[in-house]
Formats: sequence, C-alpha cells, structure tokens
Amino acid sequence: MTVACQLLQERDARLLTLTGPGGVGKTRLALAVAQQLFPRFPDGIFFVPFASLHDPLLVFPHIASILALDEHSDLSPRELLKAHLHHRALLLLLDNFEHLLTAAPWLVELLKACPSLKILVTSRALLRVQGEQVFEVLPFPPPRLQRAETTEQLIHSPAVQLFVERARALKADFQLTAANSQTIVEICTRLDGLPLAIELAAARSNLLPLRTLLKLLERRLPLLTAGGQDVHWRQQTLRNTLQWSYDLLTKPEPSLFRALSVFVGGSTLEAVEAISDVGKGGIGHLVDRIGSLLDKSFVFRSEQAGGELRLWMLETIREYGLACLETSDEAEDRRRRHAEYFLALAEEAELNLAGAEQLAWLELLEQEHDNLRAALNWLIETEQMGLALRLESALSPFWTMHNHMNEGHRWLEKALADSDDVPVSIRAKALYAAGSFCFYRGENSKAAALLEESVKLYREMGDKQGMAFALNGLGHVALAQHRYAVVRQVSEENLHLARELGDRWKTAEALFLSAYGYLDQAEHDRARIASEESLVLSREFSEPRCLAHAILAVARIAFHQHDFDAAYALYQESLARGMEVDEQWLITACLVGLGEVVAAQGKSGWAARLWGAEEALHQTIRARRLYLIRSPEEASLVNTRARLGEEAFAQAWAQGRAMTVKQVLAAGDEEPISKPPRQFSLHAASSQHATNGKTEQAHGLTGREAEVLRLIAEGLTNPQIAECLVISPVTVNTHVRSIYSKLGISSRSAATRYVLEHPLSE
Repeated sequence: MTVACQLLQERDARLLTLTGPGGVGKTRLALAVAQQLFPRFPDGIFFVPFASLHDPLLVFPHIASILALDEHSDLSPRELLKAHLHHRALLLLLDNFEHLLTAAPWLVELLKACPSLKILVTSRALLRVQGEQVFEVLPFPPPRLQRAETTEQLIHSPAVQLFVERARALKADFQLTAANSQTIVEICTRLDGLPLAIELAAARSNLLPLRTLLKLLERRLPLLTAGGQDVHWRQQTLRNTLQWSYDLLTKPEPSLFRALSVFVGGSTLEAVEAISDVGKGGIGHLVDRIGSLLDKSFVFRSEQAGGELRLWMLETIREYGLACLETSDEAEDRRRRHAEYFLALAEEAELNLAGAEQLAWLELLEQEHDNLRAALNWLIETEQMGLALRLESALSPFWTMHNHMNEGHRWLEKALADSDDVPVSIRAKALYAAGSFCFYRGENSKAAALLEESVKLYREMGDKQGMAFALNGLGHVALAQHRYAVVRQVSEENLHLARELGDRWKTAEALFLSAYGYLDQAEHDRARIASEESLVLSREFSEPRCLAHAILAVARIAFHQHDFDAAYALYQESLARGMEVDEQWLITACLVGLGEVVAAQGKSGWAARLWGAEEALHQTIRARRLYLIRSPEEASLVNTRARLGEEAFAQAWAQGRAMTVKQVLAAGDEEPISKPPRQFSLHAASSQHATNGKTEQAHGLTGREAEVLRLIAEGLTNPQIAECLVISPVTVNTHVRSIYSKLGISSRSAATRYVLEHPLSE
C-alpha cells in the first residue's frame, strides 16, 4: 500500500491503475489507499463502482450520478463533469473498469480539463492511455512455516488467515493446529496466494481431508504454463483453479452452473427454474442441484426482505461460467429464456405500479435492474427490437419513478432507431415512453413531436387506452410550453376517454392536468372543482403517488384562493405522503408551497428556512425545474425579504439549507438560531469531517455495526459479510438498516464515502 500511496502523491501522477487478476484484492487496496490519502483531497474522494455497468457510453453519466450532479442539465454528462471538477482537488476511485476500456481515453480528456483531479482505477487490464501509471497488485505472500513459529504466529499470515476464516464458515469447529498448519501452508503456497483460489480450495475443506485436497491440487495444477502465452500467468492459475473446481461437478450440475451465470446481480429460485432444465425431478430436484452448488461455493445465497431466497455468484466465477456457456450449445436458449422471463416480470410489474403494491414492485425492479439491462442488451444485440421496445416501455414508469430517466432515454433511442418493422401497437407505446423522457429532460419540442406521433398511431388503431396515456403526456408538455389552447383541447378529450373507459386512475390524471391548466389561466374555481374531483378518485384507489399529486394540486389552488389554513393542511398531507414514497420532486414542491403559505401569514423566518431547505434538496435530486418543480413566487420572495431585511433573510435561508426536511418543519417560526445545525454531507467528502478514531461512539454504532460498516466499505456484499462474520444474512440486513438510519445514509457507495471521511478505529 505504501508504494501505491507514494505513486499517487507524485505531482505528475494523475491516473494510477491498480491491475491484477480477479479476486486478488484490487478494490480492497484501492480503498485502503484512498483512506490513507483522504486528507490530501480537500474536495473529497468518490467511489464509483462499474461491475454491473456494461455500456461505455454510460461511464460519464454514472460518475455524474455518483457525484449527484444535475441529470437534467443542458450540458452533456461529460461537459457537466468538466465544469464541476475544473477547480476541485478531488480523487475519483473507479472500480472494476476492465470491461469499459474503450472509455479510457475520455478519462484522459477529463484529466486535461481538470488540473487538480486525480483518478485511481482498478482493472484486470491496463488502460493503455497517455499518462497512465501502473501498480500491479500481487497475491498474498506465500506463508512460510519456520520451526520457531507457532500456529498463533502463523495465523497472522493473510493467506492462512483467509483459508481458516473460509473453512470455519463452513465447519464451525475448524481450527489451525500444529497438526494441519504445514498442509495449509502448502495449499496456500500451491495456489500462489491468490485470494479467490484460496477461498475455492477452502470451500472444499468440509468435504475433503486437507491432505487429499493438497494432493488434488498437485495433480490439477502442476505447472503455471497452461493456456495461451498472451495470458498473464496468475490468470492462468486462477483459471486452472476454477477449471479444477468445475471438473468436480457431477451431472447435471455443470449445466445448471452455466445457466446461473446468465444472471447479473443474482436471481430468485423462480427465475432459475424459468431458464434451466428442471427435468423429471421437478422443482425438488432443482433445489437439490442448487444445494450442491452452494456446498461447493459456486453460488451463494442470501435472504431477501420478504424471506425469499436469492442466489448470487462472485463476479469472477460468473465470468468463468459465461465462458463455459459460450462454448456449449446452450447459450442462445438460456439467454432467450432469461430475456423472456424478465420481459414477463417487467410487464407484470407495470400493471401493478398503479396500485397499492407500487413500492414493493419498484423495489423488486430495482433489485433486478442489472438482469433487466442484460436482457435488453441481448435483445438489441440479436435485433429483436419488438421485444426490446416492449421491455423498455414496461420499464419506463420504473425508470421515471426511480430517477433512471437518462438511462431509459438512451435505451429507447437505441431501439427506436431500428424499429420500422415492429408492430404499430409496440411502436406507439414506445414513442409515448420516449416522449415522456424527453419531457423530463426539458426537450419539450422533441417530446411534443414524439407524443403527437404516438397519439396519431393510437388513434389510427382505435386504442383508447393508449390514446389516454399519450394525450395526458402531450397535455403536460403543452402546459410546460404555455400552449393553453392545446392543454384545454387535450385535457377535455383525455377526460372524456378516461370516463368512457371507466378508468379511475386515468380520470384522476386527466382532472389533475385540467386543474393545472385552469390554475395557470387564473380560473381558480374551475381549477378547484377539477382538482378536488381528482383527489376524491385518488383516495378511492389508494395509488400513493397519484394521491399525493392530487393533494398538492388542491393545496396550490387553495393558496391562490387565499384559503391559507386549508392550503397549509393539504401541503402537509401531500408532503407526508411524498416522504412516505420518497417522491423527492414532490417534497420540494411542497416545501415551496408551505413557504408561500407561511409567508402570507407573516411567518417570514420560517418561510425563508423552508425555501432554503427546498433549494438544498432540489440540488441533491438533480431535477430540472419543470412547471411542477418551481421556485417560490417572486411576490412571496420580495415581500419576505422586505419584512426580514436582507441580512436576516440570508441567514434564515442558509439555516434552512443546513436542515433536514424534518428539522425545518419542526423549527416552525422560531427565531433564526445563531449557528445552523451541521449536517453530514453525502456529496462532498472533506478532510474537515475526519474524526479522531471514535466514529463508532460518536454516531452510536455498536461494535458489530462498525465491523459490518467496515466490510461494506471493502466492497463485500451482505451474504459475503454474513459468511465473514459467521452470522445470518438476515442479521446482516438488520445491521445495515440500523447503520443507514444512524448515519443518515441510504446506499453502499455513501457508506464507503463515510468510511473514507471517518476512519474507523480497529
């Protein structure tokens, strides 16, 4: 680690690549280097994982997302990053970059534009670009058992320690003893200290005696020269180790292993059943086969929130499985079944996103996002554009609600560009989805054109359900463009269609659109009638987001009619529901509205703090200010600033920016405090946040929670943490939720940044 730290600190070292085979510990070393050098980067260190990203064109959008930059900016993600990082002394840690090498020249371009930026990359392959410095990550040093050494001293060898930990996870009474220490040392030496190879060998220790295990290794890996001469010898060792384990599988386990490798980010038992050959034994036989693969550490398991089993693989093992699949005659069939399964899942989810189980389905789609991406990749690569567009259209509500709009836009553009031969019904729905994404990106003219074509196709087919969706989208675009005659025409037709169809959700949406159209034209009475009817319908079918939107509409209209008590209560209810479903743009809209209400009631300090909190939140969610995401009305701002005076107004606004939503609501109309409460920032890692080694005590973490947090930062998944600490995955999930709650974070990347900012005491 010392050498890597020294390299990165050199003035001319802007791009350092840590390279080595899979499983050698590149990520762990990179995190250790980042933590050691944290004080040298005053603008922070950001961990950017790339293991599940396979499109080089998404590299810069992904980095921008991690840095919480404005997804809806008029600048491209590449230009946005250049502008943001130009004057910042910051380190980007790009993890698992080997499959995105075509994007490497863009990193050089970024470094040239940002003189104080440095980049640390982990990759199994060199980037081979200008200015790259390379540090080869070596396996553990081979342990040596000297006569004077005791087993207590030997356990400090990293290789031996790893073998013993993994063996003990499978067999609780496994111990390093004087009798077995020499054999363990020889096993680790035979495997050249490669961590993954050691883990695979240790996984066999519950089945094979150690001497037998060593003998098999001698026979299977006698030399390190097998395979192509252009492949690194350590990679040959790893491949041979995997081949050795693979050869130990019994029929039909190899076929199941190859099928499991198609999944990205894990799979449910139901999904495995859908793409594998269950055979005469049925699901029971399949479970037995999976159990055998679990025992042999080819696959791992975890328990999901609802208690459902989830299977997953180490990435290196999965890649080996894919290589085996491609040389078999099963590849096309397995990938076809995989795509069909996830298309069916997405379309089922789409039907349920308008109901009371919306949140559960959204969480499921987020969990399966990598599998859905893999399915889309294969469908597009095999030119099955009709199926690709069906999948993209089904996913568009999820992409919108979970802020993956740029990604959704890219997928749809790619498939629509070659969609002339797809059925009209599929193309019409895809045009609607693409138009919606353009609208959210602020490309209103393009959105209008796409939605108008969608309406035209639906009208020609006589598809009233599709017309209602497309007309609603077109109406929102027209409203954003202030084309009120179009808004009225579209909303009236849309409302007529929705009522004819007997669809309460579409009727509520049509009324919501009408209410905003009336409001912008100062027709307050008509706006209130429409919004209240929308609210009544929304309460009937309990779709949480639609209900929150309807309440917001009624609140805003009540404010414009000077019914401040009603407006206040409605904004509070909409805000509560928005927080419940994590609809952050809605939360910002409610904070703006509440500020306007309390300002009209003379509570100027509170209004300024509410608006300050809204501004801070708006910047974190990277949302373009559409007509629904607006700034406070100018009259409210001017009057509030005049009442408070410029200095007090600025102080109250700054205090609001430093508060959470709950804090600013609880503060009420108290006098501005002299010093705003300091909040932990998830978006800028700064050396001033470093602690004195008492992070656990300062934030109330238990000793076990601190261990879990440290392992999260090292890149371990929940199942791997469970295995490492010899506890159940359910217990790990409980610890993770507690950690997130105590530290005010919500993701693994945020946890990693936290550890970089607050080194944990051992």
